[in-house]
Order: sequence, then structure tokens, then C-alpha cells
Amino acid sequence: MPGRRAYWVVSDPEHVRRVLVTNAENYDKAGPLYGVIASAGGEGLFTVNDPALWRTLRQLMGPAFQRSNMSTVAELSSRLWQRRMARFDPGRPVDFFDEFKQLGIETLVEYLFGETADTGRIAWLAQSVFEGLAGQLFLPGWMPGAARYARAMAAFDDLVYSMIRARRSSSVPRDDLLGYLVFAGDPQTGTGLTDRQVRDQVFTLFMAGFDSTATVLAWAVKYLARDPPSFGRLRAEVLGVVGSRPPTLADTADLPRLRAFWQTVLHYQPAFRIFFRNVVGADRLGDAAVSPGDQLMISPYATHRDPRYFPGARHFDPDLLAHPLTARERSAHLPFGQGRRKCPGEEMAYATGVLPLAMLLQRCDALSLPSLHGGLRNRYAITSPPLSSRVRVTLHG
Repeated sequence: MPGRRAYWVVSDPEHVRRVLVTNAENYDKAGPLYGVIASAGGEGLFTVNDPALWRTLRQLMGPAFQRSNMSTVAELSSRLWQRRMARFDPGRPVDFFDEFKQLGIETLVEYLFGETADTGRIAWLAQSVFEGLAGQLFLPGWMPGAARYARAMAAFDDLVYSMIRARRSSSVPRDDLLGYLVFAGDPQTGTGLTDRQVRDQVFTLFMAGFDSTATVLAWAVKYLARDPPSFGRLRAEVLGVVGSRPPTLADTADLPRLRAFWQTVLHYQPAFRIFFRNVVGADRLGDAAVSPGDQLMISPYATHRDPRYFPGARHFDPDLLAHPLTARERSAHLPFGQGRRKCPGEEMAYATGVLPLAMLLQRCDALSLPSLHGGLRNRYAITSPPLSSRVRVTLHG
């Protein structure tokens, strides 16, 4: 890569643990790779580098990810997914990545901004920003697409700031996440977030959840379409628990096969195949000596396929994680990272992932792949959804 910095790909579980857990203070979110993300995300929970500020933001953002709030998110996602499934045409393949991505956007918009938000406008801007951001990570700013990305970012910011100003000036409280963030205070000092900090948390939630769960769901549907016996077993489990009534988040506790399948798909196809760290001080990772300013690219995708920890994991096995993980296996399973900076959105991903999958299994008698789209190739951006996620559905009844 250009420049004098060294770039390392880290996938050995012991080295990953040193970077993220046991020596985490030596590996921060600075450097050129995170700099691109931070230029967009600012002091968001995902991008902020200052440890003290991160702890404050983590406390402030805690309610957004509490398990007690996940039933609300799950109910919202279920209602929106039911509406999308009602539009499926049995005669035409469904692009499931696009369907799940739109579901994720609609869920995030309503959870963040309430029912009155312009979902279409926000979704279009968020998608433009997200796709443009991927191109900025490894390409110079003068490359084609940079100006379009800058315009989309400016328009996204204008829209979010206008909503923040409207909330601050309104005397009517709103029961959504933006309303909480606008009036939230530091647990110690009571100091509230600035408009910029509120905007940064909104951006963080969008970018972290924009199509990450959609990526995993699209892979899940693709695997089920390639494996009718697994589809049949999972569908029988769902129908045996919920029958014809709408499933709820509480029902997933009684769906062990489906939960294990979700974890297995997360293992094989983590939404973020790489994430980054900056080396603060000289250290050793095995035989490699890393120096201050070196950039680490941690690869859960590679770690999850390490045959020393998961024999046979090079090829998809739906039962790979159909058992409680041993401590050794847990050390090599990091779809949401590890350590204190582990992604706090795991519960939200579960709520907006497993439940729509259960609803799809309940609704469909079969899933099949169009003959020209049966491969398991992926497309690379910040996330890595299937190159094609078009699947034909046979609807129940």
C-alpha cells in the first residue's frame, strides 16, 4: 500500500485477543483507516478514540441497546417485515439482500426518529453515504465518486441537524431514540450532548446497523435455499412452536435450532469481514514485531475458519455451532469483536435477525435458487453480502 506504514492482517485468535482484550490499550482507533471513518462518524460510539469520552458515550447510549428495549425493536421490525412479505410475488425471485436492507433502514428510521420521519429520503441519503464511505477507505479523495459522497454526506447532515433543532425547540416530548439523545445527560455531570454529538450517535447507529444484519440474513436465506433438509427442519421447529400466529421475540427462546443456525451464519459470514486498529507502542504478535503507526486489519472471516479451532469450517455446516461453545471456541468467535470495544449491537442484531427469519420460515413452504444464481460468491464493500441474493419463494397457502 502507498506510504511508509506497515499494514498487517491479523487472524490468529491468540493475536486477536491480545489486540482486543489483554493489551487493548496499545491498539486504538487512530490512524489513516479509522481516520476515514471518523471523518464521517466524528465522536460516535463506534469511532471515538478518547477512552474517557467513549465511556461517557457508552453509558449514555446504553438504553439504546438494553435488552428491555429489544422487544420494541423486534415488534417494529416484525410489523415492517410482515408488510414487505405481503408484497412477495411467487412467480418472481426475491432479492433478499435488498429486502432485508430496506427493512433495516425502515426499522432504524422509525426507532430513531419516529413514525413521522421521511423514511424514503433518509434511506436514500444513508445508502449514498454508506456506499460512498466504502470507496474512501483505500482510494484517494480525488477519485471518481468522492464529490458525490461529499454531497450525500452534507445532505444527510442537513437533514439530521434539522430534526435535532426541531426536537430541541419542541415542547412536546417524543418517545423515540432521537428524543432520548437530545435530552440525555452525562450520568456524572448531567451535561447533555451537543448537536454534533447527537448527530454522531445517529450516524453511528445508521452505519453500524444499516446493512450489517441484512448481510447476514441474505446469507442465511441463501444457505437455506441450497439446503432443503435444513430448511425443512427449521420450518418444522418454527411451526411447532408458534403455529400460524405471529411469532414474538420471546418465542425465539424455544427455537434452539434456529438460534444455532443464526449463530452459525454469523460465524461463516460475519457482516464486517475486517475491522481496524492502530498500533500505539511497539509490540509483538507471535513472530511479528509491530511498530507505532502500523495498521492492523483484523479478519473475523479468516479467524472463524481456523481449522485448529473449528475443524471443517472451510465449508458451510449448518450444525457447526449447534452446541454451547467451549472457552477455546469462544476465543475464536468474534462476529461482534471482543473486549471493551465489542459492538454493543449484538442484541439488536439478534432481535432484527432471528425473528424475521422465523417469520419467513413460517410463511414459505420452500426456498429455491434460480439456476444462474446458485454460487456463494460475495461482493465487497464495508460489509460483504452475497453477490446475488435472488431466491425464489413458494408461499404457504
